[in-house]
Amino acid sequence: MTKGKSFAERSIIQAENTLKASLAALGLPVRGSYPPGEVCAILGIGDRTFWSLVNGFEKDEDGRIRTPDKLDSFILRTNRRVAYLEIVDFIRRNNSYHRRAGSGIPAATTGEAPGRSVNE
Repeated sequence: MTKGKSFAERSIIQAENTLKASLAALGLPVRGSYPPGEVCAILGIGDRTFWSLVNGFEKDEDGRIRTPDKLDSFILRTNRRVAYLEIVDFIRRNNSYHRRAGSGIPAATTGEAPGRSVNE
């Protein structure tokens, strides 16, 4: 199925499959965007972590995301939303980021300082 595809294509497919599995487990349909409560359920994070991820999102002068463990969002009327494709990209970015960094969970979601463990 993924034979002959590049690493980038395989990682996007894997991230989208992860998202679709999460949506199915939660009984949510595939939509163009999701409100904060649904994003929290999809990613398995709390409300406070969601707002930390959203508030910390920024791009550099070249348009690249400064830190991959942040989440882009937009406001529709008066409601904050996160696009389906942004959730896929967030999952993809963080899977490869954590593989390179050698950790499974970003410090931003655990409340730990970077490079410190709970037992220190």
